[in-house]
Amino acid sequence: RKAALLELSGAANDGATVDAPRRRVDSGVGLVAHVDLQVETFRSIHEVDRATWDARLGAAGACSHDALALAERVFSNQPKREHNWEFLYVLVRDAAGEPVAMTFFTTALAKDDFLMRDEVSRAVEARRAEDPYFLTSVVVSMGSMLSEGNHLWIDRTGPWRQALTRVLEVATAECDRKQARVRLSRDLPAGDTSV
Repeated sequence: RKAALLELSGAANDGATVDAPRRRVDSGVGLVAHVDLQVETFRSIHEVDRATWDARLGAAGACSHDALALAERVFSNQPKREHNWEFLYVLVRDAAGEPVAMTFFTTALAKDDFLMRDEVSRAVEARRAEDPYFLTSVVVSMGSMLSEGNHLWIDRTGPWRQALTRVLEVATAECDRKQARVRLSRDLPAGDTSV
């Protein structure tokens, strides 16, 4: 995939393998302490309490309970793979049962060239005339392809770092389950250096 994108973009190939192993470097980030948290996952917004959801994420673009119910209806049982999405809602609660973190992920087929230069995307689209799934990948994305804004709600007065770790663990497990090539955490606030 990477070699095909390099070829289509006209980038020089220095002969290095694109999947060469990389040496791990200590990031300096310590592990978060263990805290008693309850992680709840749901496959439909209908399984999530409307008031709990909308009070925290209902104002984010196309993330309300009703908007997600509509997206679930529209993007299921469709004839083409790319029009069928899977949803995963994640709620992390503290020992008292209060929400500390909430978000949702969508698993969908996406074009690998969606952020490439225009001429690259045009070349890829020309190849897709014969092979519609050329340079496409399964992506697990925070939010959905229809939503905007911050898709992650966190209560910073609670054990939010531990809760965020649990959210990322769920996302990683979903990537493994769906054999996704990409996990995308998107639309996080640009000025938030702690996330």
